[in-house]
Amino acid sequence: MARCAACFEQPFTMDEPCAKCGFRHGETEQGDALPIGTLLRERFAVGAVAEPSLPFGFHYRAWDKEFDNAVRLFEYCPKGIGFRDERGLGVHVRDDRGEMLFDTGLKGFESQIALLQELSHPCLVKIRTTFHEYGTFYVAKEPVLGVSLKAHLAMRRLTEGVAVHQVMPMLAALSQAHKAELLHGNIQPGVVRVSRSDHLVLDFFSTPFYQQARFVGDLRAGFNAAFRASGAFEDEIDAGDDVFSAGTLLAWMLNIQTARLQDAVTAEAQAPQSAGPEPEPHAPQGAKAAQEAAALEAAAAEEDPTAWLSAELVAVLREAVHRDPQQRFRTIDQLRAALSSVPAYQEYLQLQEPEAPPPRRVPTEEVEAGGLPPWMVSDWPWPAFGLGAMATILGVWQNTPLLVGSGMGLMGVGGLGGVAVLLARRAGRFTTPGAAPQRIAPWRNGYFKTVAAVKDGDDQGPIFGYLLEHFRKAEILGDLTNMQKLRDTFAQHAERDDRQLAAMDQAVKRQDQKRRQLTQAEESWARAVKVKDFDEMGRLLKAYQGADKTLYEQRRKQFGRLTKGKKKYVCKKVKMAFILIPAGSFLLGSNDGEANERPVTPVTLTRAFYMAKFPVTQGQWISLMKTKPWAGKAGAIDNPNAPATHVSHRQAVNYALKLNAALGVNQYRLPTEAEWEYACRAGHSDAWYFGHGRERLGQYAWFLDNTLEKGLTTAQQVGRKRNNVWGLYDMIGNVWEWCADSPWRYPGSAARDPHGDSEGFEYSVRGGSYQNTAWVCRVSVRGTNPADYTGPDQGFRLARNLE
Repeated sequence: MARCAACFEQPFTMDEPCAKCGFRHGETEQGDALPIGTLLRERFAVGAVAEPSLPFGFHYRAWDKEFDNAVRLFEYCPKGIGFRDERGLGVHVRDDRGEMLFDTGLKGFESQIALLQELSHPCLVKIRTTFHEYGTFYVAKEPVLGVSLKAHLAMRRLTEGVAVHQVMPMLAALSQAHKAELLHGNIQPGVVRVSRSDHLVLDFFSTPFYQQARFVGDLRAGFNAAFRASGAFEDEIDAGDDVFSAGTLLAWMLNIQTARLQDAVTAEAQAPQSAGPEPEPHAPQGAKAAQEAAALEAAAAEEDPTAWLSAELVAVLREAVHRDPQQRFRTIDQLRAALSSVPAYQEYLQLQEPEAPPPRRVPTEEVEAGGLPPWMVSDWPWPAFGLGAMATILGVWQNTPLLVGSGMGLMGVGGLGGVAVLLARRAGRFTTPGAAPQRIAPWRNGYFKTVAAVKDGDDQGPIFGYLLEHFRKAEILGDLTNMQKLRDTFAQHAERDDRQLAAMDQAVKRQDQKRRQLTQAEESWARAVKVKDFDEMGRLLKAYQGADKTLYEQRRKQFGRLTKGKKKYVCKKVKMAFILIPAGSFLLGSNDGEANERPVTPVTLTRAFYMAKFPVTQGQWISLMKTKPWAGKAGAIDNPNAPATHVSHRQAVNYALKLNAALGVNQYRLPTEAEWEYACRAGHSDAWYFGHGRERLGQYAWFLDNTLEKGLTTAQQVGRKRNNVWGLYDMIGNVWEWCADSPWRYPGSAARDPHGDSEGFEYSVRGGSYQNTAWVCRVSVRGTNPADYTGPDQGFRLARNLE
């Protein structure tokens, strides 16, 4: 039985609904959300929409097939801006204003997720990975095993000390986020979950969507006005707003309304008022009693926070939720410091402290082997002798001479070793090892001996010299743990203003920074290996060389195995550089594009190949063909570094054939459509190979916005825009590029090395040109031209088979 495709928690059969969530086979639609069963990046299987339900996008239950466990998947699709329609699963926008708002929010959201990935705290959601697909941004997060904060409080009533204790770790996480310039902007019960370890986990940072909510009313529903400092979307969010929200959340956990705290603050500046309405002067005695009873009931209905909370906590909450930002705590750390001094919280901590265990005797010396080899310290001879005896007996019984000989040899080795051990013990060279002693740093024994030798009142120089010597050794070895221990031990003997202590602090800081850089390099290396980004791997090798020589040697060997000396290739005949394109799989086409780009087809290219780094230039054409097809043509430029234009498909094929003949090989050719798109995408599945965001296209391509609209009427020199991950330039824009095959229909089902007809009247062209809009310069756009077509925006690029 398979897991349920919606909740991934219960076994599931097609005949009966899921016992956990009620999902039935075939009921996959979820309104505007992705259908159940959608596969993203060939890795994440999308399940049912999950909490929290916010207008900024969709939260899905999902299953990570790579690690075979559950995740939470967030899809960026802001309500009122992004939508889906019958064209497919992609997220679209209605107009230019919507595109601007969509891209603005996406840019801010991506930057916040990047900052959140660098943080680590039990109260912060853990980001597993991010990616672009279907025209939007996805975030895969670790699921928070627990319940929502509302459900948590429905099952228990918190005391003052428990509530403060539960919120303090969350405030520490929030302080860490603020120091990384990451604001939350939306602390409310709907986005806070309680983990199984009783931590309040902040699951959603909403600052980028707060900016969008100024212009899109649908997004304002995601912000609870009761937990915000002000109801209008006019001012910028700052740390004070998170302080207000955190104070309001703590008051809400204690079942106190913020308005009551704020009213109490306001009342301090006013004259005292009576608890109830004044009785009428001539009212009867019974009417006066009735009015007093009504006043008591009203006072009981409106709960006074000072009735059961301590005055210290009430004062802290009042300052946290003060209407005037100038009277409020400025930072989260100030709020934490104030809460830590609340007596009820201090009493709670004292009750939670376990009794101190009896002190253990710490060994100061370890038994040494007296110079003998380590193998002689153990009692290995006796098991060896016994095993040899068993083998000898078995060999005699089975009449196996080989086994008898092996057993007797093992008995002899064990017997000789036993005699040597007995003689060494009798001489007192070492004793039988007992229970394993507590692990102590190697330098600790000498430190205790040095301290014992220095009497009270004597010069502490020997101790300082010993610690500094071992500190330098640990620094050379990059042993951060022992560096910190040595620094702390040094501080016990040194004065507070000791300069050497400050130098040790700087050394520890440098080593910690180096370790962080090495960790980041390892993460970048793993990503580079996954997409075969050899240029990035080459840059990382330099970082390894200066940080860790052992790791550098390992990565250098791995780099050699991956490239096999064939990362790049230069055809010396025409001085044409080629980049190795590894074999692999990708999704061909796009469901969000034109009709001939659909359906999306899983494609596997079984053979690696080379792709030219640039389109064929005029200089490369002239050096081989000795002609100038572009000479005197409209829209042509005469520049050896410009693409060779006005070249028909037949001429492009003849160029490859002539190059093969000149070199005596049969390697050079035009790429197929599948090869071209695979090389262009370089591991990406978005509309462009740099991700989502039309405003960045000008950095990577020559197209209408930065050519004709700027007065440039010809194709531009190659290599002047940024390359894709695999090092290919001008794959989109500048000139259309011929492919080897005629137009063919995508099958939709998995295909291996697909291609169309190689002989026809029309052939495919890819990439767009300087005359086209951004929409036409997408990676998946397919064009066709007659075989004899020539034009100022038509060029080509060569592929090369591996030897």
